[in-house]
Amino acid sequence: MPQPLNVLLVEDNPVDAELIERELRRAGFALEVKRVDNEQDFVGSLHDQLDLVISDFHLPQFNGMRALELLQQSRLNTPFIIVSGTIGEETAVEAMRLGAMDYLLKDRLARLGQAVTHVLEEKRLRLEHRVIEAKLLEKQDELLTARHIARLAYWEVDAAKGLFTFNDQFYELLRTTAGREGGYTMSAAEYVRRFVHAEDRELVRLEMEKALGSDNPNYDAELDHRILYPDGQVGYFNVRIRIEKDNLGRTLKTRGANLDITERKRSEEVVRHLAAFPELNPNPVLEFSHEGGLVYHNPAAIRLLRKMGIANLEQALPLTTQSIVAECLVTGQPQLGLETIHGRTTLSWSFYPITDQRTVHCYVGDITDRVQLEYKLRQSQKMEAIGQLAGGVAHDFNNMLTAIIGHLGLLHGNPQVTPEIAESLSEISAAANRAANLTSQLLAFSRRQVMNTSALNLNEVVTHLTKMLRRILGEEVIMQLDYAPEQLTFYGDAGMMEQVLVNLAVNARDAMPNGGTLRIVTRAETRVPPVMEGQAETGEAAAFVRLSVSDTGTGIPPEIKAKIFEPFFTTKDVGKGTGLGLATAFGIVQQHHGWIEVESELGQSTIFHVYLPRLATGPSVGKVEPIIPPDRGRGELVLLVEDESSVRELGKLALSRSGYRVLTAENGPAALEVWAMHQAEIALLFTDMVMPDGISGQQLARQLLEEKPSLKVVYTSGYNAEMAGKELKLTDGVNYLAKPYELDRLFRTVRAALDGSQSRPPF
Repeated sequence: MPQPLNVLLVEDNPVDAELIERELRRAGFALEVKRVDNEQDFVGSLHDQLDLVISDFHLPQFNGMRALELLQQSRLNTPFIIVSGTIGEETAVEAMRLGAMDYLLKDRLARLGQAVTHVLEEKRLRLEHRVIEAKLLEKQDELLTARHIARLAYWEVDAAKGLFTFNDQFYELLRTTAGREGGYTMSAAEYVRRFVHAEDRELVRLEMEKALGSDNPNYDAELDHRILYPDGQVGYFNVRIRIEKDNLGRTLKTRGANLDITERKRSEEVVRHLAAFPELNPNPVLEFSHEGGLVYHNPAAIRLLRKMGIANLEQALPLTTQSIVAECLVTGQPQLGLETIHGRTTLSWSFYPITDQRTVHCYVGDITDRVQLEYKLRQSQKMEAIGQLAGGVAHDFNNMLTAIIGHLGLLHGNPQVTPEIAESLSEISAAANRAANLTSQLLAFSRRQVMNTSALNLNEVVTHLTKMLRRILGEEVIMQLDYAPEQLTFYGDAGMMEQVLVNLAVNARDAMPNGGTLRIVTRAETRVPPVMEGQAETGEAAAFVRLSVSDTGTGIPPEIKAKIFEPFFTTKDVGKGTGLGLATAFGIVQQHHGWIEVESELGQSTIFHVYLPRLATGPSVGKVEPIIPPDRGRGELVLLVEDESSVRELGKLALSRSGYRVLTAENGPAALEVWAMHQAEIALLFTDMVMPDGISGQQLARQLLEEKPSLKVVYTSGYNAEMAGKELKLTDGVNYLAKPYELDRLFRTVRAALDGSQSRPPF
């Protein structure tokens, strides 16, 4: 059931306010939120029913520090959290010193729910602590008052007669008047029977026998025992006894004084209850003396030590513990959030001075999971940023390569090209194709490569590449293949999966500069998959196909192993590696909803395991698409829309030479103007997908097809289909032409689109 939460939100940005509310609801809170953005509204919204105040740090007419000051002045016991886009560490520490209970950056809102839960729990514990302290102080005050005004109950025992003689206050302490008419006397046996708690009678009897049997002429004894009052309630007496004897050791007189210590005993119970709090705390609690020595730890601290495999607490303490304790006691200020790392465990230490007792309390938290999540978030953000950069570079580079490869195609077969020029053109073509392969890896890494998925057999994918792999590996590397006996079916892009295998094989070859054995293994495997980013943990086993590539190299050092999938990271010499091979493989496998695992130790072989979701049925035999020979145009009018001028001019020149009439436009608005004049004649729209000026290729095609359903459309891009919208279904060679492209592919695609049955966009 969601926990109710009444929040006063100090925020001027509605979008940020909505993000904060969404994170709180995701954390399981039933929200009642009031948002304010100025001092007057903030003061008017403060009330006793508030559970929490969340405040931005910088507002146009207000700020978080002023809000915190006003909250403190209101005397409300309401937690205060700062959530800001930018806040310096010194400012955050100052806010915490003035009473803020936590602070978060707006780009770390995933921790908001956890922070609020912690703050509310801390508030609850503080309230409980204050109630217990108030009760304890109240009882202590009562006890002090009683000591000032109490009348002790005195009594004497006549040794010869065995009778107790009491003063008047004795009966008042016993809350009875019975026996006063007898002159305030009763036998010792009657006193014990009537007033001493049954479980303490033996204690009283033994203590009296010990006192009476002592050789000490002035024997003093003291004991506490329970009293059973006439109304059935239980109290406590502190009894002090003095035995007076003569020189012969005979008891002359026994005197005593009874003090009602019931309230003191109950106060001690409260103190014991309060002392039990750290004992029952599930998190480690420590106490240090003013000299910095450890004087107390609770059981949770020992449990943490065992988990970490550390022998004693001193080994786990921060190296600066003594100086921290000294500074806390001098300044009276806590020191919070000191982090230490012990193997794979990260601990957070918070020191709180108890100045009147000259001690420092320390609370320890295991924040390993939080630190790992923050690291994964930073890595994800870094990879996303690099991916966007790589995709943008590849897009622009593909436009240039399209122009280069296209113009090389125009020179093909030109009688004026001499053999010497033809050889140079061949080298230019080879270099352009290598560059195209590099941009393909950049697009695969940044997940902007077109995926043409179908049901595949992993054994067939490996077999298809065998000849090429042998050429890549060279004669010094022996390749061994170990296929699974059954069919390993998965859903994927054949070309992209071949690229994964090639990249892993090249990486293995480079790990064996003096030769060795490369082994490729395919297997079916059922296992519980790791939790992927953005997915919930299920804990259920599933079926996967596994591709394993191993080498007989010298292994990967641990410090390098953690970085091998990072883009542009390479251990090769300058000019001998792009650092994209493993990063590309990693990106492709993730696009296929799988993952890669690495087994490697320094001095031993390395194995890469690729896991992909397995299909229950085998791949169906698809029809073989015939290669359409380049065909000339028949005078059809093509509207070519391309923002890159060199690619636009190449397309116009090539299509015009191939028998088409061509109209060009540099963007969407210009294309609409051309369309308005030539709509009836235009047979095909050839458009880039990503263009400036607010109209994409998809939007342009949609608008033109509404006016002319028979229009044929071919898309092109240096990006992939996702850049135009996930709902757009594109097929390479039919209605999509990936950059860079050769002129033969351009002619085939345009001809196929005009001759095909396409009449509506693939939305």
